[in-house]
Amino acid sequence: MASSDDNRRKSFARRSRYKELLELCSRIETTTENQTPIQTLTNVTDVVKCTDEIHTEGQCQERVENSCEVVMDAQIIKGAHEIVGSVVQKMGNTEIADDEFVAAINRTIGPSKDWNKLFEKLALGMSKTIVHSQSLFGTFDVETVLPQKEVKERRKRTPIKNSQQMKPIAVVQERKRKEEQEATTVNVIGNQIIQLYETNNNEPLKYYKLIIDPSNFMRTIQNAFQVSFLLRDGLVAIGGDADGYPTVRPVSESDRKKDAQNGSYQMICNLSTTLCDEMIKRYNITEPMITCTPDSDE
Repeated sequence: MASSDDNRRKSFARRSRYKELLELCSRIETTTENQTPIQTLTNVTDVVKCTDEIHTEGQCQERVENSCEVVMDAQIIKGAHEIVGSVVQKMGNTEIADDEFVAAINRTIGPSKDWNKLFEKLALGMSKTIVHSQSLFGTFDVETVLPQKEVKERRKRTPIKNSQQMKPIAVVQERKRKEEQEATTVNVIGNQIIQLYETNNNEPLKYYKLIIDPSNFMRTIQNAFQVSFLLRDGLVAIGGDADGYPTVRPVSESDRKKDAQNGSYQMICNLSTTLCDEMIKRYNITEPMITCTPDSDE
């Protein structure tokens, strides 16, 4: 348990650093107009280096259990790529500006104005010749010309007018049926939570004990997904027990009106098989509390 808590703390620290880098990318993007391309590219390079350092800290298994870190890492790389693309587009060509060329020469020769360093660098670049191989014409009859194959022109497809407006009626009906069935499932689970709450002497229910199906991890994910809709609509509330673990309780009509005035809330929960196994042992879960299940075709 201690090792798992330590991993959560490390993951939270990495996510905080990722968040800072995302904000830094946004600031770099807004200041590209006021900075030179070299300054912008230098800032982007620093961001990518920091991202690489964070990426090397966590192990592969930790990234699997904390997928949000992978998403944030990809967002930073995507943002850096877009900034570099905008800088290249802003420059308009690949020509080197005079001030940048002079600055590069000064960095090479240094304060001592040692021009030999520049000559050595130029000579090193010119010495890298392209490796090539000689054609083996001796083994072939160069006078023999192979006949060219006739390339048939592909027949152009006639575009269908208003193709975007053509939608099978069956697809629309099936989507509508699934949405109605999903809403029915959420309502049934909400009624079950009320019954379980009353059976538990009106005490809040343990969140993980409520959603976990010990024999079906995908059903656990589905239960968490359905409870999130109830939380979004203000039908249930999330609290915490003495140990800091989340609890669930139904919300009355009067409390729901107060919550509507205070605004909405969100809760992020990283579900993994490891976490589920820990909660199964903690609460001694042998069977699911939520018995409402979607149809098998879902």
